[in-house]
Amino acid sequence: MKLRLLIASTVLFSAVCFAAAVKPNEPGRLGGYIAVGASPDFLKDWLRPGSPHVPLVKQFHIGETAYVGFIVTGILPNDSGQARVAVDVRIARPDGSVLFEKTGYANVVGPTNKGAGFLIADPALDLEFDSTDPLGTYSIVAIFHDAVSKKGALCEVRIELIKKA
Repeated sequence: MKLRLLIASTVLFSAVCFAAAVKPNEPGRLGGYIAVGASPDFLKDWLRPGSPHVPLVKQFHIGETAYVGFIVTGILPNDSGQARVAVDVRIARPDGSVLFEKTGYANVVGPTNKGAGFLIADPALDLEFDSTDPLGTYSIVAIFHDAVSKKGALCEVRIELIKKA
């Protein structure tokens, strides 16, 4: 397995879909999501007007890459209108052993608006599956920490590495 960072610009969004409608939280009610796509372009869907459909890809094959983004909502800005959110990330192999773990892996830092919306934490993460990776279910866990509101949120997504047919 090879891990790569994908730097995504931190941009405010007002509406989004994850296979189903997800509404943004009001500031102070922190929430986090893990988005997984089969292409690095899937995060660009968040920039489209309206309610874009952002897929949550659940299955991958050897030789494919899972593109993982960390989406935050309900950020409480400080008095200067700035967001300060850190995202801890942990990825476990099918046997439960830790593949990757980093406190403060991704961040949302900078201006945010005072209304409900979404921000993408930087950087995103690429998981490249190769022949040394065991088949089975991988767990991706993100813990979001808002330094202003002192609140946290937890999100877990499971993806499968399967044999090609």
